[in-house]
Amino acid sequence: MKRSTIKTLVIIAVIIIILVLPISPLPRFGIPVLIILYLLYTGRGTIWYFFGLRAGRNRDHEKILKYMLKASHSGLSVERGCIAAVTLLKHDKIESAEQLFTTLASMNNSTSQKKLLKSYQALLFWKKGERDEAVMLLENLLNEDGRYRTTHLYSTLGYFLLHTGNTERAIELNLEAVDYDPTPDIQDNLAASYIAAGDWENAEIICSKVIEASPAFSEAWYHAGIIAEHSGDYEAAESHYKKSLRSIFSNLSLLKKDIVKERIQKMRIQLEKQDPQLLPDNSSEEEQTEIKNENTPD
Repeated sequence: MKRSTIKTLVIIAVIIIILVLPISPLPRFGIPVLIILYLLYTGRGTIWYFFGLRAGRNRDHEKILKYMLKASHSGLSVERGCIAAVTLLKHDKIESAEQLFTTLASMNNSTSQKKLLKSYQALLFWKKGERDEAVMLLENLLNEDGRYRTTHLYSTLGYFLLHTGNTERAIELNLEAVDYDPTPDIQDNLAASYIAAGDWENAEIICSKVIEASPAFSEAWYHAGIIAEHSGDYEAAESHYKKSLRSIFSNLSLLKKDIVKERIQKMRIQLEKQDPQLLPDNSSEEEQTEIKNENTPD
C-alpha cells in the first residue's frame, strides 16, 4: 500500500475518533475542520492538477496552462508532476517545466519513480533541442537493468530514434515496442521507420492497421498520405493529408501544419496534371479546416 494511502486512512481514522469522543462540541467539530482545511492546503497542487485535466478535456488551453502552472508551484507527486511538466512543455513553458522536474528529482522517490521521472525528463531535452541527450537518457534507462519497460518509454524512444536518423535502430526498437504494446502511436512509429528505410510494403501493412483505429493524432494520417503519394494515388494522399490537418498536432512533435499544407498543395498540382476536371472546389472545406486547426499546444 502506498504511503499516501496509509496517510489518508490514518487521517480519516483520527477524524472519526475525534467525532465520537465524549468532548465538547467546539473541539469535536473544530479539530476535524482544521484537519480538513490543512489537507486542502497541502493538497492544493493536486486540486489544481485535476482542474487542469478537466480543462484539457474541454480543450481550454488557457485554463490548462493556468491550472498546471499553479499545480507546479503547489506540490505534486512524481506521477502527476511528470504529466504537469509535459503539459508545460507543450505550452512552451520550458523554464517552468525544468524547475518542476528539478523539484520532483529532489523528492524522496522510489526506484520506480526515479525511472519514471527520467523517462519524462527526456522530453525536456528534446524540447530544448538536445536530441542526442534525450535518446541517450532513454537508451540508458532501457538497458539499465533490462527490466524497465513502459508504453511511454517505448513510444517516446521510438519517435526520438526515428527523427535522429538512426533508422535501423528505430525499426529494431519499434518492433520490440509493438510486441510490448501495439498502441496506434507505437505502430505509427514503426510505419514511419519503414518509410524512412524505403520499405514501402511493410510501411503500408503497418499503416493500414493504424488507420483502422481512426487515430486522432496528425502523424498517422500524414504517414498514410506519404505512402499513398509514393504509390501514385494522389487522390487518396490528398484525403489523408486533409485528415492530418484536421487532427491533433502535438507541440512536442516535429510535424507542423505548414508541412501538411504544402503536401496538400502538391497533391492538388498532381491531380490537376492528371485531369483538371477531377479536382473539386475545396475552398469552403479548406476554410473550415483552418477554423478547426488554430495553433494549439495539444
